[in-house]
Amino acid sequence: MLAQQAQGLVSEAENTRTLIDDLRGLQRGQATISASGAVVSGLVAPALCRIHATHPRLRFHVDVASAGEVYAAVAEGVADLGITIFPPQDDGRAKIAICHSSQMRHAMIVSPGHPLARLACVSMKTLCSQALAIPDTAFGVRRKLERMAKAACVRLDPVFVTGSLDLQKELAIRGAAALVLPPLCCAREIASGLLVAVDLAEDSAIETALELCRTPDRTLTFAAQTLLSEIVVGLANTA
Repeated sequence: MLAQQAQGLVSEAENTRTLIDDLRGLQRGQATISASGAVVSGLVAPALCRIHATHPRLRFHVDVASAGEVYAAVAEGVADLGITIFPPQDDGRAKIAICHSSQMRHAMIVSPGHPLARLACVSMKTLCSQALAIPDTAFGVRRKLERMAKAACVRLDPVFVTGSLDLQKELAIRGAAALVLPPLCCAREIASGLLVAVDLAEDSAIETALELCRTPDRTLTFAAQTLLSEIVVGLANTA
């Protein structure tokens, strides 16, 4: 208990010191963000690059964590900002403030050479007939897929079960698997032509929330405010 309290006090002291620098107009300081791996490359990295180009004196610490860990870090004051997809539905969310929320629609993600890559959309029945790489039932998207497959009277039988986004993407790029993800999670690969996104049919649509959150009783530093603004801009550009 003492160690946890001490960590919070140190974090508050560092935040206060940065706020003093902000008042002096130094435009330096730092911010810590806790982010789920699904949004790091497609959203957080571009935002950080834009900020560094205009504010090279700012410093950022990025922790890649699970959705539950993101909310815990923000609630405990360890992180200034948190951003995650597939947010957990538990009491921990009562201790944070949601700055921004967007609905992210899933798609079937495949290589350009996949037999279904040129379709306008795919049904749940067609999706379940493919060699899928999806996470286990600890992930919300897997549970959603299970329910929708059952409703469509088909069986979900993934070839590859993994929570590793990197492995999922690698399997898809090599043509071994189809993924079920928001296109934002594969933005770089889609932009470079390594992967393509095929919409799910309306009756098979899967959506999840992307949430940007902060500690409600902490004043954001200039670095944290700048990062928050850039991430929101990035979300608007991907809408």
